[in-house]
Amino acid sequence: MANDGPLRVTVEWEKAVPFDTSKRAHLYTMRDATYALYMLLEREAGSSSAELMYIGIVKSAYRDLYQRMTEHQKDWIGRLMASGSAVTVKFGHLWTTGEATSRLLEDVESALVFGRNPPENTAKMKSYTLYEDVIVTNRGAGKYLARTYDTALQRKTGGTGIPQRKS
Repeated sequence: MANDGPLRVTVEWEKAVPFDTSKRAHLYTMRDATYALYMLLEREAGSSSAELMYIGIVKSAYRDLYQRMTEHQKDWIGRLMASGSAVTVKFGHLWTTGEATSRLLEDVESALVFGRNPPENTAKMKSYTLYEDVIVTNRGAGKYLARTYDTALQRKTGGTGIPQRKS
């Protein structure tokens, strides 16, 4: 395949659903999905707005989405919920003209985590390895993610590679 520049990918983000609801409903319908992209949000008790806490993927049939969410609950979501915070999940659907592979999903997650630095992510915060350059366009992400992340620009600038939003 000829390389005509970075692969363009669009992530369509669903409306946020409560973490517990997502485990009972949405996760069960997606439990056989091999690939998944998601973000976890926290709204502290008494606050009217949520904050992005984590961006993640599931890319293996050996560790499904339900299992991954259970791990998050044990690791840190349980602590947030015990303090009175509400945790919600937004699921992302990947659209591309190329083939959607586990490598592409990994590159998309890398660009988003590196560009945004959510506090509960531990990897890809300062650097990451790419399989190929991608330009990621987010739709429906709200204030949580920039509209576009460009991995080639991230590499060149050593920063987020996203333009500053106008106030």
